[in-house]
Amino acid sequence: MNSCCTATGLHKMALPMAALLPLVATLLAASAAAAAVCPTNCGLTDFSYPFGIGPGCSLPGFNLTCDTKNHLLLGSPNVTVDYMISASDPVSVLAVYVVRSVHMGSGAGMFSTSWEGPGTPFAISSASNMSLFVLGCGVTATLLDRGGTGAVVGNCSVVCAGEEIMRRLPDGLCVGLGCCRIDLRAHLRAFTLNISRAGHGVSSDKLSFLVAGRDRYTFRPSDLEHGIDVDKVPPAMLDWAIPDQPDCRRAMDDKVTYACVSNQSECQDSPIGGYVCRCSRGFSGNPYVVDGCTPDLGK
Repeated sequence: MNSCCTATGLHKMALPMAALLPLVATLLAASAAAAAVCPTNCGLTDFSYPFGIGPGCSLPGFNLTCDTKNHLLLGSPNVTVDYMISASDPVSVLAVYVVRSVHMGSGAGMFSTSWEGPGTPFAISSASNMSLFVLGCGVTATLLDRGGTGAVVGNCSVVCAGEEIMRRLPDGLCVGLGCCRIDLRAHLRAFTLNISRAGHGVSSDKLSFLVAGRDRYTFRPSDLEHGIDVDKVPPAMLDWAIPDQPDCRRAMDDKVTYACVSNQSECQDSPIGGYVCRCSRGFSGNPYVVDGCTPDLGK
């Protein structure tokens, strides 16, 4: 009997198919994400694969939630997404809100608060002129990289003058009077902010911080008393990348999980670690879905 028809022969023939099953599953998931059953917007905010809402509509770590008020939420812990750049865009970033108000507690000399990103694919971008703004009175703030080396990223001090002087301050100045800033020159997936009282002058138990473009946030002295108006806070920029491999070389060796599934797609190393996918020159579209890169017509 021909060996292809024996039980042993059948077993030998089944091995390659079994090895292909994970790859087939990956391709099917990517195809499902492109199907109409997967939402592509939440309110006025559009998104595309590898992001998605619902089972099979996103890559691991890129799951979104649309709440009852049409706010788009990302990851765990959730962050609110302001807007997203399409996966077909050359820049892999999204805008989220990083803002918090805390109370140090009466008489506390030291205080720590922290922020954690929505998951390993994301980091506050050091390439987008981001700064951490600290609002308070009589404190020194030290920023630590909690998601990486634990190193000190920077520090700043903020003081307050008398009430009359603070009321006369013009909007926009963040120079250590009511507001100070730390420029972010490293990618941050999570951070700790250590606060210590300066011990001199006017102090307050109220403290707020936010991350925004260093030229986009307008400090208002009234924020010290009334708190930050979230509706007027600009978003922070997060870089994102496929995190399951450290770079393209390793990613392309693992065909089962490789995310650049479209023909005419290319891999690029990400500065935050991991990799991103791009359509080749002369093509555009979504490189993360099968047949997502199509020719640029007329070019």
